[in-house]
Amino acid sequence: MHLTFNSVFFIGGSATTVNKDEVIEVLKTVYGLEIPINIVDLGLVYGVDVDGDRVHIRMTLAKVGCSRCTFITEEIRKKVEAIEGVEKAKVELVWDPPWTPERISSRVPEDLKKWILA
Repeated sequence: MHLTFNSVFFIGGSATTVNKDEVIEVLKTVYGLEIPINIVDLGLVYGVDVDGDRVHIRMTLAKVGCSRCTFITEEIRKKVEAIEGVEKAKVELVWDPPWTPERISSRVPEDLKKWILA
């Protein structure tokens, strides 16, 4: 029997809650191409929606036509689906609005920001 109530799942007597914060923490383990900053702090993640056991991530890349985008989106999907309680993760690449350096988190040191923009 599989019942859901406010993102709590009861499967065989166990309860698992999936929440947005947990997904974001996992996304912080994914890094941009050749950049030592995670995709959340780079400002590449535009949105995370959790609906039951499904997660939808909207994100962009710093450059359109990035040859490694398939690898990044697949890494994200696998890591998020490894979270207990997540059945399916969808990663949607969006290009509007385009990424700009202003989206980089204030947590990123200024010297790294300058290196990225050089």
